[in-house]
Amino acid sequence: MHHRLPEPLRVELPSPYTIHDIKKISMGGVSNEEFYGILFNNGHLYLAGEGCNYNQLPNSNTKCQFTELTTHVKDMNCGGWHTTYKTYSNELYAMGFNHDGRCALGHSNKTTKPERVKLPFTSGIKSLENGCFSAVLTDDGKVWVAGRSYARTTEDKFEQVKSLGQYFIVKIVVSVYCVLCLSRDGKVFAFGSVEDQDAWPSSSSVAIHLKQFDNIRVVDIGSAGPQNFTVMVWE
Repeated sequence: MHHRLPEPLRVELPSPYTIHDIKKISMGGVSNEEFYGILFNNGHLYLAGEGCNYNQLPNSNTKCQFTELTTHVKDMNCGGWHTTYKTYSNELYAMGFNHDGRCALGHSNKTTKPERVKLPFTSGIKSLENGCFSAVLTDDGKVWVAGRSYARTTEDKFEQVKSLGQYFIVKIVVSVYCVLCLSRDGKVFAFGSVEDQDAWPSSSSVAIHLKQFDNIRVVDIGSAGPQNFTVMVWE
């Protein structure tokens, strides 16, 4: 039996942008609370969505077409009901659902507009990824996470995944509830929650070394979708 794929949805970009102006697209949301972010080459960040009841959109809207959130953005990521973005001056901002501290703002109050994150590290931010928590990879190869519900952090701020401290991590990918990490020497690690079963026993300081990949030259990792699927590419 052949199944016909749904017709693609045409998105109207905000004027005067065209598809050639897009630097990055990110999709967030859980349980029909989808929202979208588009970062343009000029550093302007726009968000859009509908059925959004957890402050995912600018001005606490529950539905909007693409609306400008801010400017001077270098990178961004939409997660489970929240968004983080990095400016060209290496400052990190967050907004959206924050009842479990996933925005790493030092509090668990709702955020209806972007707030600057006080970073507990001095190294630059290499990449930022979001699921139902926030994750950051720094230039010195360290991984930091925030969110009491799924990252198991104890406070409303970023905490280092200390069990990875002896490894230089070069890439992280995030699904809704878990993180996959690739070290410089090709080792693969995972931590998070999978179908409500903890992949770490108590806190974000524990990451599992996936030793079954040690005899394979892993050159890249990636996410295959929002529901805890990951893929690994090797030579």
